[in-house]
Amino acid sequence: MTTICFRRFLSGGFACATPLAILITALCSDAHAHARPQSQPQSQPQSQGPGASASDATRQKAEQLFARGVAAMQKKDWATAYQAFDESFAQRASHDAAANLAQAAFKLNRFAVAAQYFSVALRMMPTSEPPKRKAAVERAFEEAKKEVTAVSVTVEPADARVLVDGTPQPLDAVFLEPGEHTIEARAEGFETKREKVVAVKGGDRRLAFRLQKAKAPAGGEGGAAPVPTGSEQGPPPGGAASGDKPDESSARTTVLIAEGVVAAVGLGVGVGYLFAKSSAEDDRDRLKQRSIAEVGANGCASQPEASVCVDLEDAADRARKNATLSTVGFVGAGVAVIGLGATWLLWPSPKSGKPRVAVDPMRRSVMVTGQF
Repeated sequence: MTTICFRRFLSGGFACATPLAILITALCSDAHAHARPQSQPQSQPQSQGPGASASDATRQKAEQLFARGVAAMQKKDWATAYQAFDESFAQRASHDAAANLAQAAFKLNRFAVAAQYFSVALRMMPTSEPPKRKAAVERAFEEAKKEVTAVSVTVEPADARVLVDGTPQPLDAVFLEPGEHTIEARAEGFETKREKVVAVKGGDRRLAFRLQKAKAPAGGEGGAAPVPTGSEQGPPPGGAASGDKPDESSARTTVLIAEGVVAAVGLGVGVGYLFAKSSAEDDRDRLKQRSIAEVGANGCASQPEASVCVDLEDAADRARKNATLSTVGFVGAGVAVIGLGATWLLWPSPKSGKPRVAVDPMRRSVMVTGQF
């Protein structure tokens, strides 16, 4: 088929005695034939329940919408026709509503929708349909497919859903407008798979999705790892058993060591300068006896520049300084020792409780327990 009366000739002013005009007239006639079936004789009356009334109402609604679509199509109001046939098909799916919906979609340049519903119309068309009508729909379907890419999708498992750009699609045929699209397959309990497809006019693609079972979360189907109990439980974070305080114990030990070092250094300084002081005092006494022999008992007062007097003054100065440093060392050591004892006694042990006071009325006594 080279040309069908869709958009090229209708827009040019042709009066359509073409396959399209035949198709509309035929489908409209067929729709009314279906809409008003002849009553069949019954041997006995049958009661109609609420379900039958609802079915009749749905059928009547579908017929009204179909008639509205036909009227709009005759006026070339394709947007109104599209909406009416779409709602009619939703109320009651039929091949004639699908075919007319496809024609309206084609006129609105919605070629993927047109191809989709032409495909539906052909699939739903009964075998009793006149060949001329079926051929007209087939030709229209081919015209629509020239504007889109037809994608044949197979999936495993068979109950997987196919979505195009997030919209669910039927499995039998997928039609894409030119451009990039995302086709994905989903199934509960399986990993989703996606594939990018660049559609072109007249394109044809085949896709096969074989979904893999979703991996179970860590710890089994329950999704949570088992929690050890009893002796299987390890120590809490930090590596210490419940009730221990490794940080306090470590700090206490560090302070005790520091205070011990300070006490030892202070004691060493005190002892060292004590010996230096004693040596300086010996030099001072020796030089004093020598100065008396050389310059007299008060000779250094009048002759301070004398050599022996200078040495005597230097020895006396060293004795004073060493005495001072020795005292500082001993004082420092004493303070460190006091601190060491205070830390040892007052810093609570991590494994011991705080001191407690208990009163025994029977013994008329007060007891203090704990570590100090």
